[in-house]
Amino acid sequence: PNPARDRIVLHVQSSTASAQTLRVYDSKGVAVISKTLVLLPGVNQVEVHVSNVPPGAYVVVVTGSDGSKAKAFVKR
Repeated sequence: PNPARDRIVLHVQSSTASAQTLRVYDSKGVAVISKTLVLLPGVNQVEVHVSNVPPGAYVVVVTGSDGSKAKAFVKR
């Protein structure tokens, strides 16, 4: 997993303009961040501020009409 301190940057692919849900889960499966993304067709750069979450392992999940994608990261 990629280490993070204050923020993570994701590149999210979308086939159409759409709203998708981003959630960050801690190691217990609790959602600690939840937000709606408005994406354009193609690759979208999304910045998520994680400075308010404690150090540990997390999984970020983006869910939309194209399905769900997950990526792990470690907060230092």
